[in-house]
Amino acid sequence: MRLGFIGPLGDDIPSIFPVVAGVLLFFMSIGTATVRIDERNNYLSLKRAGMDIAYAAMIKGKITQEDFKKLCDSTLKEVAKRNAIYFAVTIQDCCPDIGSGKKYSPFKTRNDFGLCTNEEAINRGSTPKNFINFVHPIAVAIEGGPTGPYGALYFRPGIVNVIVWRGKIGEK
Repeated sequence: MRLGFIGPLGDDIPSIFPVVAGVLLFFMSIGTATVRIDERNNYLSLKRAGMDIAYAAMIKGKITQEDFKKLCDSTLKEVAKRNAIYFAVTIQDCCPDIGSGKKYSPFKTRNDFGLCTNEEAINRGSTPKNFINFVHPIAVAIEGGPTGPYGALYFRPGIVNVIVWRGKIGEK
């Protein structure tokens, strides 16, 4: 009498479970790796697009308010359209008190050159979930210095803030 013998298939059932589990684990790890690689490629693509916008904003190394408006309407929006991203660029004078006799504070900003963006209605109450922020130095032109005549331009240190993201605000 042979107890426990179910048949040719019955003897193989206990050994099938580890094989099926191994195959499932293999395909799940391949799927997870593919998702991670895709996320990394999207991040690098967005970072490259942000660097393109930052380069276009700082191409001369110095900027006036009129140049910023022209640059916004022509170059920056075209670069963003080509890379299929949303962006916001601001340029600020970071040292307004230099040469005025006031106490210098590097964190006080003034003479904001405005906001350049391809997103017309930015909801100020929320931020994009996946964004990259670039902050670069630039020379900003200020009219009439502390000792210069009115109408003459002189340059001070400034900051270019570039924020780039894909998708609408609030989306992943």
